[in-house]
Amino acid sequence: VVQAAAAGLELGSVAQQAWHIPYQRNTNVGSSWVKRTEPRLQISDRGVRTLATRDPRVRELVADVVREGDHFLYRRTLDGDTFEHEVRGPSDRPLTHAYCLIRWKDGGALPIVMDRAEVEYIRDTYSEGWKGELDKPDDKRSNPWARRPARMWIKTVIHQARRELNVSPEVAAVLASDADGNAEPTYVY
Repeated sequence: VVQAAAAGLELGSVAQQAWHIPYQRNTNVGSSWVKRTEPRLQISDRGVRTLATRDPRVRELVADVVREGDHFLYRRTLDGDTFEHEVRGPSDRPLTHAYCLIRWKDGGALPIVMDRAEVEYIRDTYSEGWKGELDKPDDKRSNPWARRPARMWIKTVIHQARRELNVSPEVAAVLASDADGNAEPTYVY
């Protein structure tokens, strides 16, 4: 609760900016190991968007997915980035990329682009819900990664963009603790 308050994010509210998610942990107590349930603060993509609105440099944060058959061009050069996306077909085509654009108030933008392998690595490594349903048939999975994959890809790339935000030291400490000691942040999936 203190971490969410320090970041200025509403915990478990209609705004859906952050949650406490219970996790099972093995803890060494004396000479034996005990299973304990501990809450962990997890910041949602809406929470990251809220943090972006507080950064005085950010005009807007835009995120979307790219599907097979879309026109998509992303090129980084010494002279700047080239970024184009045009949707060309229905929304049931396979996903290929996710991107988040941070548009700066003083002009320009910073694109964060992830391909399928990068998104699936984060899903497979950090999503407890996804890992918990791997033994179920595809039509029996209820995890958002199975039911709403495009939405989950967008959430994942937005979380990558949060590293670029200018936040207060208090919020930076909360974001670091949200990572829970891992190289990648812990996400709500």
